Amino acid sequence: KQWYQRRVAITAGVNCSDATLNVNSRCAKVSVESLKNCTVHVKYSPLTSFVEITNCDGVHLHLAEGVSINTMTVDGSENITIHVVNAQDQITGIWWHKVSKVYVDRGGDLGLFLLDKLEENNKITMFQHVCKPQPDGSFSKEPVMREQNGYPTTEAEKIASDARQREIERAMAGQAEHILKDIKITKKGD
Repeated sequence: KQWYQRRVAITAGVNCSDATLNVNSRCAKVSVESLKNCTVHVKYSPLTSFVEITNCDGVHLHLAEGVSINTMTVDGSENITIHVVNAQDQITGIWWHKVSKVYVDRGGDLGLFLLDKLEENNKITMFQHVCKPQPDGSFSKEPVMREQNGYPTTEAEKIASDARQREIERAMAGQAEHILKDIKITKKGD
């Protein structure tokens, strides 16, 4: 089956099975939901750089060379294979929750990488994690935490963000001090 749509979020079928779906044009995001034994080819980067795979089994997602995904989520799915040409150039992070047997096919000599092997005893996790490609072809795994506003992040990203915020606050305080030093307040009539 050929399937594509322009400039909108693409839902690549609901309750679809044994099909090949081709996303042949740019769109806002790619949403793959409730597919069984399907192959999805993405030929262009979504405008939001977002791909989500939800409640799927036996899905092969192929990202064409040059397709860049900042955020990929895999939720409530199993037997998923994400095929990439260069993981470090194509995927910033894979956020996953309640998954089993999720692989990244890094191509060439690197082959398949089972994200589940990052989980203790290969248990399906009840916590959300993010995996990020590393220069050596492996993936790191970090648990996801929520900031007070609900924004998902990792501990390392939160520490870096908090440090940047403190630096900005210090710089602003220094600028305010400099401005206030040059201000002279006098009484009316002086």
